[in-house]
Amino acid sequence: MKRIITAAILLLLPFLISAQDLYRTTMVRAAPGKLLELIDAIKKKAEVEKKDLHAIRHSQGDHWDLLIMETIDDYDDTGLLLTTGSRGVLDDPMDHLISWKEELYVTGPTHREFRRTFNNSDFFHVEIFVALSGQRKQLYDERVMENKYLEELSRDPNQIFVKTQGAKWDMFTMGYYKDLKDYANSAQSSDKKEEAAAKAAGFTSAGSIGAYLRNFITEHHDTLAVKVK
Repeated sequence: MKRIITAAILLLLPFLISAQDLYRTTMVRAAPGKLLELIDAIKKKAEVEKKDLHAIRHSQGDHWDLLIMETIDDYDDTGLLLTTGSRGVLDDPMDHLISWKEELYVTGPTHREFRRTFNNSDFFHVEIFVALSGQRKQLYDERVMENKYLEELSRDPNQIFVKTQGAKWDMFTMGYYKDLKDYANSAQSSDKKEEAAAKAAGFTSAGSIGAYLRNFITEHHDTLAVKVK
């Protein structure tokens, strides 16, 4: 299995510049009226298995209710918070609580860096992408440029997660904040500073960033979310 992981990463090396560790990402929509029960079940399982819970709850944006990030060392990692039907698990006790879910295995920052950043945050901005054919490398580069733009404005960069297998999404980024006010305040910079930051990051102007991104994507979802505690 380690050989499979190595082979997958080698195929992606042209643009996995900072990706280091493996994650299982599950997006899940609760059955009607079952969201709080599902959250409780996930929290209890995490407590029993002595696993850190890295889950966020949709506030506005995408259609899923929860996004769960699980740090793993291998695709066959056991003790996961949501079992996988493709493994033949037909009697999952959480099935009646879930109306829809999809899974995505990604590489991203080190587990240590992810845990540190996640645990120090309570509000999140998730952007998830499907790249145009042949444009995955360019999309990754654009994400790096946007991080450079944020750093030029003295803002924290987003963490970038790149698909190795699973659902249709090619990559997603996650931004970390204390709360909604912190997220709103992070965008308060003068036009002059934003223009200078955009050019330093390689964009032609601050106003062109969104249009430039759309050269490389066929689908893009934005979500604001809060931590599940």
